[in-house]
Amino acid sequence: MLYHRWEYSVPADESVVVQPDGCRDLILVSRQDEPDTVRMTDWDSQPHAVHLQAGTKMVGYRLSPGTTIASTVLTNEKLSTDTLEDMIQSEATGNSEISDLIDALARSNSTVEQVARQSGRTARTLQRQFRDLSLPSPDFWRLLGRARRAVTALPCRVPLQKSLMNTDTAIRLI
Repeated sequence: MLYHRWEYSVPADESVVVQPDGCRDLILVSRQDEPDTVRMTDWDSQPHAVHLQAGTKMVGYRLSPGTTIASTVLTNEKLSTDTLEDMIQSEATGNSEISDLIDALARSNSTVEQVARQSGRTARTLQRQFRDLSLPSPDFWRLLGRARRAVTALPCRVPLQKSLMNTDTAIRLI
């Protein structure tokens, strides 16, 4: 699947921390008294805070890595949710070879050099191929896979921020 649709309405002003996940989102943002806008998120290499205003409504399309969208989708000023979804369905193209390379890079103990060699390329050629597709470097995907494995290995699913706060409290008590 090239994308996954999601929706979110903001009942009150809020701030959220967006974690890097290796995907980009195409988002239709609706606010009262403002024209709808379409935004493409950047590749996140670190967590960042996003401030959302009450009354904001978003319909997003989480694009799989390697999925490209024609720039006409981003520059179209008169988009509705239905129009945007139709354009994404007709304009989105995927690259299964890149998806396979990203999966290989995310595996435990794989290196960029190993994945490149197994795909019949040099590491430098692999880096250029990712750059030409406007994707983060192969090493980004390797490190993202490592981070995902680390999260799944944690014994509990307590948010990191709460976990760190508890650690700070424990350290101060010692």
